[in-house]
Amino acid sequence: MDITGTASAAKTASIQLAAAKSDIKNKALAAIADDLKDRTEDIIAANEKDLAAAEKQNLASPLLKRLKFDAEKIKGLCQGLQSLIKLPDPVGLEGLLIYKWHLAGKGHLVADYTGPNPKKFTHKPIIDPAN
Repeated sequence: MDITGTASAAKTASIQLAAAKSDIKNKALAAIADDLKDRTEDIIAANEKDLAAAEKQNLASPLLKRLKFDAEKIKGLCQGLQSLIKLPDPVGLEGLLIYKWHLAGKGHLVADYTGPNPKKFTHKPIIDPAN
């Protein structure tokens, strides 16, 4: 898969993941942390090869320093992922909604959503700057 295909797949996955329940997202974060920890030696070995190739191409020293992945950096990533799991899921909080609908008109009926992941309908007036 080329970079465009990878980016497209990542965007599709991000939309699906944003709509997933918190426990699913947290399991994914925990699995990523576990894989990073379990594959630390492989990651460092691959990174050393990348750094050697970058040095041969005369990449600037500050960039080489930022690109270096060592055990301490991987440990920090794992700790960061574990700390994300402990935070409340921001999706659905005011200002971070996936969708927000503005219903206008007369005689419309609105009810609770009863499909997958049921949601209770709540009404909050929206001030329309056009009116």
